[in-house]
Amino acid sequence: MSRSPLGPQQAREEITSLLDDAQYALDEEFAGLSWEESSSETTGPVDAGCRLTLPARRCDRYLGLDSADHATIEAVLSRALEAHGLPAAPRPAGGTGGWLTTSSSGEGITLGFRAKGFTELTVHVDLAVNCEDVD
Repeated sequence: MSRSPLGPQQAREEITSLLDDAQYALDEEFAGLSWEESSSETTGPVDAGCRLTLPARRCDRYLGLDSADHATIEAVLSRALEAHGLPAAPRPAGGTGGWLTTSSSGEGITLGFRAKGFTELTVHVDLAVNCEDVD
């Protein structure tokens, strides 16, 4: 498991910026999206470190319902990821239970996309610190 070389505050700022950029990229390509947070921020132990997960962002549109949009989703998410020095996202594919999913990980950070009736973006970072050191 890869861990971020960033400290907790820098990591929080980085993943917040990545999530904002991914949402903005989707907004630019697909007009009329309305986003809301659909979960709470969490921290939890993971392999002698701590995982910080930001609140998921959800919109009420099913992006990718039309398979012609899969390449567009791949491209816009990849631009956001690569702007943060992370690997490009693979083309979204059908997942368990019919979910359309893609994700990319690097430097301890993972951005996830899933859609099935709605669309959700998630991001977390694995830190090489105890969760007590993450505020």
